[in-house]
Amino acid sequence: MFKKGSLSTLLGVLILMIGVLAGLLLVNQVQDFRNKAKESANKTFTICHKNTFGEIVWEELEVSQGDLKVYLDQGDILGECPPTN
Repeated sequence: MFKKGSLSTLLGVLILMIGVLAGLLLVNQVQDFRNKAKESANKTFTICHKNTFGEIVWEELEVSQGDLKVYLDQGDILGECPPTN
């Protein structure tokens, strides 16, 4: 039916195809991960910023994710400012 050499060759080709398919799937996953990382790096947040020049005035700002912690550490609020009366 099959010679010993042809069976091992067929098995080798099958293993090679599985390896290539697995490699393609891994490359796709890595690319998805990189795309999500880029999206989150470019993400902006609305904060309610306390401007203390003279009297205290609250204003809404859009800040990047990298700058968000600095603003929140200064006492700013994540989200829109409440309406003033």
